[in-house]
Amino acid sequence: MGFKEIIEQNKRLAPVHWWPLYAYHFTDVSNAVSILESRILYSRTKAKELGAMVNDNASRQVINMTTQATASFVRFYFRPLTPTQYYNEGFKHLRLRYDGDLNANVPVPVFFFFRLEKLLKDPQTSFSLGPEAGRGSPRMQGEAAFSTFDFQKIYSNVPYTSKEHEEKKREGSLRHSEILYPDYYDIEKSLAGIVCRNNVEMQTLLNLLRDKSNRLFLYWQPKIKTINDNQDLYYSNGLFVDNCLYYDNTLSIVFSDPVKRKTFAKYVENIEPVNLIVRFEWYHQNHSLYKREFELIIDYFNAKPINFSGIPNIQGAQEISVKIFLDGNLMCYKKFSVLNINCF
Repeated sequence: MGFKEIIEQNKRLAPVHWWPLYAYHFTDVSNAVSILESRILYSRTKAKELGAMVNDNASRQVINMTTQATASFVRFYFRPLTPTQYYNEGFKHLRLRYDGDLNANVPVPVFFFFRLEKLLKDPQTSFSLGPEAGRGSPRMQGEAAFSTFDFQKIYSNVPYTSKEHEEKKREGSLRHSEILYPDYYDIEKSLAGIVCRNNVEMQTLLNLLRDKSNRLFLYWQPKIKTINDNQDLYYSNGLFVDNCLYYDNTLSIVFSDPVKRKTFAKYVENIEPVNLIVRFEWYHQNHSLYKREFELIIDYFNAKPINFSGIPNIQGAQEISVKIFLDGNLMCYKKFSVLNINCF
């Protein structure tokens, strides 16, 4: 059976029918900007060599166990919602990060979708049944090897129970099965789209691109989207900005639903509050006129909506930009017209 036939077959067994159509690369918004600017996905080794990795969002402990050979490959997953994503996705409190590793954190996650069949047909592509991180798994190539994979387990979403922990732990590692490409990958060879968790984070990515250049913004804007049912792509179990609105000289910030956040950290109590910075900047034709910054402390589990009222009108200003940071991590970047209250 060929790649195309296997992919079609997998669409029928996967819990989300479109998962098997794509390969997935998951990273923070700051790295996403760098990727789109260069149009290249670099291996960890090459990215470090070139200084192309803005946010090193992988666990340092896992990196230290990963072979140099594996680090020289660009890595994709067959599916979203991997165990690693569960621990790393979204802003996690320092006390909640995987094995206490401060690097295990992807504050504003962005997914790159690649057409799986096209990627697999590239003669330089290989793949592994199980993860390449840590001790690694054997790398294979070709349709015959691909046809031997247990895709039922790769795409499974069945939760673990304590009774079957060891067996399920082994099965869970299959969800980390990977596709590998040596050194660097030109994303336009097979890119299908870029998907953000919500509209706030999509606007954050677009505004970061616009700051780089209008050309970059216009080129990538059509490919950057959100999806209606993002539970098929995101766990949403960290703290993030769910909405940010400006109207009548008032800025309103709404944070994500705390239920999943509390479930993720159900055995952890008395977590310290986190630092929030809201940075305002007024502009006239891209020229900064005035800046103001506010610092607050918020409850990680019960982050309440925040309103800034009475925001001043700065003479000559056409727009106001708002950047929101949690413990120094950019979480939201939106711009609003102060002439007709439009957002972009």
